[in-house]
Amino acid sequence: MSPTMIELIGYAGSVLVVLSFTMRRIVPLRLVSVAGAIITAAYGLMIHAWPVLITNLIIVCIHAWYLYREFTTSHEFDLVPVEVDAPFLTDFLSGHMTDIRKSQPDFTVNLPNDVAYVYMRDGMPAGALLGSRQDDRLNVHLDYVLPAFRDSRLGRWLYEKGGSRPLRSAGLHEIAARAGTDTHRRFLESMGFTADGDRYVRKL
Repeated sequence: MSPTMIELIGYAGSVLVVLSFTMRRIVPLRLVSVAGAIITAAYGLMIHAWPVLITNLIIVCIHAWYLYREFTTSHEFDLVPVEVDAPFLTDFLSGHMTDIRKSQPDFTVNLPNDVAYVYMRDGMPAGALLGSRQDDRLNVHLDYVLPAFRDSRLGRWLYEKGGSRPLRSAGLHEIAARAGTDTHRRFLESMGFTADGDRYVRKL
């Protein structure tokens, strides 16, 4: 292999490692970093730079271990009811409004929310669920999860693994949401929601 090609391989690995630092979601960040570290390790092997090779192999092992834990460790999830005007919730929504609007651009805190829950993951706030009641239906105005936790299976826990118990205990047996973006629509469909007029609906 030519020296130029070997150098390009080194640059490619470095670009991927740097790119991983710009990512907010944990799993994609680790996967991109692993790819970059593997390529950089190969580059170190080609130029006989053993410290580069060893360092990047260690990085690969560290990320592989955390990815394994992410997909195999049983996380503690919870859905905690809060007052819609609770100061914590107000601050949480305000601090993440820019990100919220990316997937749910129509959300506004002025909507008539009378139900509010905070998603918890391993004892830490991970998102918020807000909406209004219509008999036994929850009309969702916001279903938001922090970027770092969007790969932690919170959605499947809520809709498929009994996480909706707090909602059912409150007398809610159906949940409806409007898809503000294609990303949000794909998420709803992946969670078993079906189109019903201008909304997507799912039994709890």
